Amino acid sequence: MKLPQEPSYIKTYIEDAGALLNLSPATAAIMYELAKCITNDGTVFLSKPLKEELAIKSNCSYKTVANSLTVLISKGV
Repeated sequence: MKLPQEPSYIKTYIEDAGALLNLSPATAAIMYELAKCITNDGTVFLSKPLKEELAIKSNCSYKTVANSLTVLISKGV
């Protein structure tokens, strides 16, 4: 079964939020990939395998993912 493609406005919304929060391009990319992992109740389970997957999908290092998550948390995202 093929999943439907996400609407383009989601990426635009995240890019705008990233700009308003003054996020680096890497952190904004991680936030975009992270948004795909949110459960129906708004929870994200941040396991090591998920962080490694975020690094691959965002084309950055594991350390960058960890730092970006700290930035997102400190900004209340």
